[in-house]
This record gives sequence, structure tokens and C-alpha cells, in this order.
Amino acid sequence: MNWLELKNINVIKNNNLILNNINLQLDYEGITTILGPNGSGKTTLLNLIYRNVYPLIRNDSYIKIFGMENINIWDIRKKISIVNTDIHNRIKTNLTVYEVILSALFGGIGVNINNNVKPIHKELTDQIIDDLKIKDIANSKYSILSDGQKRITLIARSLINKPEILILDEPTINLDLKSYFLLKESIENISKNDITILFITNNLETILKDTRRVIFMKNGKIIANDNPDKLLNSEQINKLFDTDLIIEKIYDT
Repeated sequence: MNWLELKNINVIKNNNLILNNINLQLDYEGITTILGPNGSGKTTLLNLIYRNVYPLIRNDSYIKIFGMENINIWDIRKKISIVNTDIHNRIKTNLTVYEVILSALFGGIGVNINNNVKPIHKELTDQIIDDLKIKDIANSKYSILSDGQKRITLIARSLINKPEILILDEPTINLDLKSYFLLKESIENISKNDITILFITNNLETILKDTRRVIFMKNGKIIANDNPDKLLNSEQINKLFDTDLIIEKIYDT
């Protein structure tokens, strides 16, 4: 079963065609990576899935999410979690890691007296903190964390409601080497726990070794969609990024 189906989708913003005739089907198949240069339309595609932007209305086009064309936006957000810079920018400096994660159960950022926190909420928070091995920072202020610790905190927050789909938008950007490898390890462990991951990146080196499918985006179009063995090679990567590189190895197998 496909959780996402896009047929003949166009998105225009400020009189510019941002997504051009997108046709895409995504099923529950572990990790799918969307790779493309900046400005290729990756973020707009995510906003389309999350219903933050809408396509041109055409008779020969449709969007189906979980098999339905008409789906409540709140149902989407219960089943799909996105980790991106938007969430990071909304977190207040006085919040602890624990509060950032816990508050996702109430659909906000930060816990207040109206949230009626119950033991089950604390149990769920403790469990996800244990699962992602971040107990040592649970009581730390989010604002003082390293970038890598912040990313793992946001991933923990996104998982607490047990979504079916986890979308990671450029999760490894600006990380130091240690944080980068720790985060990659965490994401790969998450993918083994029956959760579907859509991984968005403009960096070839960040592609996860358990990726089962790669989608290339360029100039608002999907230009390739296949398994990693067929796409992660010099010829295909050079077409995508307009480069002249020799690709020897993307990741360890």
C-alpha cells in the first residue's frame, strides 16, 4: 500500500513554477531518500505533503495521503511527523529537553498548567528518552545543547506520538563530525523499528546505508527514482549536480 500518491502535481509560488508535473508513489519501505541541490523543490514537496502549500487544481491531478484525497489535516499530523528548522526556531530558550519532548503529546511546544500531565505521559517521555539514549541531557536546557543534541531531541519529540511516517528535512546540516555520526546511527536504529523514514538532503555523503530507494529532484522535477545501486554512481550524480566527479563509494555496506 502507498502512503503517498501524487499525480501530475504543479505548484506555483510568486508566479514561478516550483514543482513541475510531479508523479510519485511512496510505500512503507524503510528509508527513502530525496536528494537534490538547493532550490530543487524538496522543501516545497514536504510542504505539499504536510498541506502547508497546495497545488494547481487540474482534472488530471490528485494527491492521496494514506489512500485518501480528502483527509483532515490533523489526521495527517498524527500519522506524519516532520523534523525541520521550523520546529527548532519555535522553541523557547528556557525549555528543557524533557519539556520539549513531553509537550509534543499536547500538540504544542512547552508544558503549561492546562496540559494535565498524567503518569502515562511521563512514561512515554521516559521511554523515548531511553530509546534514543539521551537521558544524560534530559534535564538540560535545549538552548545550550550542541546542534547534534538538538537534532536528536527533535527526533525524540517527533517519535513520541508514534507516527507512521517520519520526515527528516536536512537533519545533518551544520553538524560537527562526532554529532553527524551519532545522529546517523540514531536514525538508522529508528528505521529498524517499523517506522517509515523520508530523508531529505542535498548532501550525497549523508545518505544512510539502509536506504532502499533514492529520488533525485532538480529544477522542480523528479528526474530519477530507483534503488541506490542504480543511482548512486558517477554518471547519475554528475547529471543531478552538474559536476564532473568520480564517485567511488557512498557508504559502507
